[in-house]
Amino acid sequence: MQNNQIQGSPSIDEKALLKMINMVLSYLYQFQKQKNNNMKVLILVGVTGSGKSTIFNLLGGAKFKLIQSEDGVEELELEEISTEFSIMKGGMQSVTKEPKYYFNEEFNHLLIDFPGFQDTNGEFDQIMIQMLFYKISTQSKVKILYVVRHPELEFQERGTNLQEFIKTTFKEQSIGIESLTLLLNAFNEENYSDELVKTSATEQIQELYHPKRGLNIIVLRKINSEIDIAKQFSDANRRKIWEDIIKSEEIKLQPIQILHIEKISAYLSEKSFKYIEKVWLSIQQKLTQNLQNSQFYNIPKLQNLCTMFKELPKITKTNYAQSYRQFVVASSVIAQQLGCSEEVKYKSEEFLKIYQFFQQFSDLINGYSECQKHSKFAQDLYNDMIRMIENKIGFLKENQKVQITIAEKNQEIKLKNNALAKAECQRLQKEQYQKQSRQLNLEIGQLQQKIILQRNAIKELENQTDQLRNKYFQLQRQSDETQRDLDEKIQNQIHINNQTEVSLKKKQKQLNDLEREQQQKLNAIKIEIEEQEIRRREILKQIEEVENLRDRQKAMLCLIRGSNNNLTTQVEQRQNEITSLKAEISRTQTYDNGCQLI
Repeated sequence: MQNNQIQGSPSIDEKALLKMINMVLSYLYQFQKQKNNNMKVLILVGVTGSGKSTIFNLLGGAKFKLIQSEDGVEELELEEISTEFSIMKGGMQSVTKEPKYYFNEEFNHLLIDFPGFQDTNGEFDQIMIQMLFYKISTQSKVKILYVVRHPELEFQERGTNLQEFIKTTFKEQSIGIESLTLLLNAFNEENYSDELVKTSATEQIQELYHPKRGLNIIVLRKINSEIDIAKQFSDANRRKIWEDIIKSEEIKLQPIQILHIEKISAYLSEKSFKYIEKVWLSIQQKLTQNLQNSQFYNIPKLQNLCTMFKELPKITKTNYAQSYRQFVVASSVIAQQLGCSEEVKYKSEEFLKIYQFFQQFSDLINGYSECQKHSKFAQDLYNDMIRMIENKIGFLKENQKVQITIAEKNQEIKLKNNALAKAECQRLQKEQYQKQSRQLNLEIGQLQQKIILQRNAIKELENQTDQLRNKYFQLQRQSDETQRDLDEKIQNQIHINNQTEVSLKKKQKQLNDLEREQQQKLNAIKIEIEEQEIRRREILKQIEEVENLRDRQKAMLCLIRGSNNNLTTQVEQRQNEITSLKAEISRTQTYDNGCQLI
C-alpha cells in the first residue's frame, strides 16, 4: 500500500480510501474461505519489528538458516522462499502488508499473521489493519498471541506498545491481559532460565495491569548460531510452542477505538452534506424555473411530483447506509423528473461504498449522527418545495375553473352564430330550389317531346325485330339438320376406327409371334455356332497332334529311309488324311462364316 496520509480534516484521497476498503474486503473473504465451523482462530499480533513474521514462519513449519548481511551482521533467512511464509526483514520498517494464513491440522487452529498496528507506512495502513483485526475478532471467538521483542529481563520502554494494545483493545471490557498468550521473542541473556524470564515478566505485568490470574507466557531465545536454530526451531520445540498456544483462552472483542477515525468521521459528514446541498439546491433551482413556465406542468404531473417529495425516505440512525442510499436514489429520480439529472450527477456510487463500509463502525464515527442533521436540512428544503408545488397546483386549479367558464361562454356565442348562419343558409337554399324548379319544368316539356319520337322509333324497331326473328328460326332449323348429318358421319367413322384398331392388334400379335420365332431360331443358330466352334477347336488340336506326329515321323524317316518302304506308304496315307482333314476344316470355316452372315 502506498503512503497515503490523510492530510487535514476532512481532506481524504478517495481513491486510496476505496483501495483500502477493497483490500479489507478481500482479506475478509480469504479469511472466510480458510475458516471452517469447528476451527479455532489464533491471531498473531505485535508491533513492527517484534519478530511476528519469524514466529509465523516457525509455527508454519518453515526451515531457517543464518546469512551474512551487507553490514556484516548475521540474520535469519528462510531456507526455501514460499508464498505460504511471511517475508522477514530486520529493523523497524513493516514488511507484512497483508494477513498470512496457516492451518495446523493437528491442533485444528487457523493462524493469522497480522501487520503491525503501529505501521510506519501511513494512517491508511493503520486504519486498514485495525478494521481487519476488529472484523475478524468480532465475527467469532479468537485467541490472541501477542509477540513482544524482549531481549532483556526488563520490558523495553516499560512495555509501551503492549500497554497501547491493551488500552485500545480491551478498554471498558471484562477482558484482561490474562486472556492473551504473550510470546517474549529474541531473549538474549544466557544466564537466565525460561522460568525465570517468565516469572520476571509476570511480576512486571502484575505491577502494570493487576491481572486476575496467571499469564500464559512463552519464551523464544535469540538465534546467534546454527546450534541455536537446531535447538530453538526444532520440530520438538515447535510442537511445544503450539501446545502452549492452544492453552490460550478464546475471547470475543468489541471495537473500542480506531486510530484516525475522527478524520474519516469529518470526511463522511462533510461529503454527505455537500452531496445533499448540491443536489437539493439544484433541484430547488430547477423546480423554481419549471414552475414559472406555465406550459411545463399539468396538475397530475405536479401531484405525482409532490407525492415523490412526500415519500422521500429519511436517513435513519438504525441503518445509516441503506437509508442514505435510498435517499440518494430517490433524489436522483426526482432530479430526473425535473430535467436536471446531469446537473446533480455526482460520484455517489464511490462515496456510497465508502459510506456503507464504515457503517459497521458507526458507533465509533460521529459522521453518521451528523448525517441526520443533514437530512433535516434536506427535509426543510423539500418541505418548502412541497409548499411551492401545492401552491402551483392551487393556482392551476383556479385557472382551470376560469378557463372552463370562458369556454362555456364561447360555446353559447358559437351556438347563436350557428343558428343565424343556418337560417340564412335555408333562405338561400329556398331561392335556389325555386330557380331549379322553373328550369326543371322547361326540361320536362322537352323530354316529353323526345319520348313521343322515341316511341315511334321503338315501333319500327319491333317490326324489324319480328322479321329478324323469323330468319333466325329458319337458320336454326337448317343448323339442326346439318348437325344430325355430322353426327351420323362421326358414328360411322368411329365404327371404322374400331375395326381398324382390332385389325392392328391382330397384326401386332402376329408380328410379336414372328419376332419370338426369329429369336428362337437365332438362339438355335448361336448354339450351333458354339458347337461348331468346339468341334473346330478339337480338329485344330488333332491337327496339332498330327503335325507333332509328322515331325516325329520325319525324324524316324531320316534314320530308316531307304530300308522301310512300308513306312513311306504309311506316311503318304497320313498326309492324305491330313489333306482331307484340312479340307474338312475349310468347309467347316466356310459354313461358320455363312452362319455368322445369317
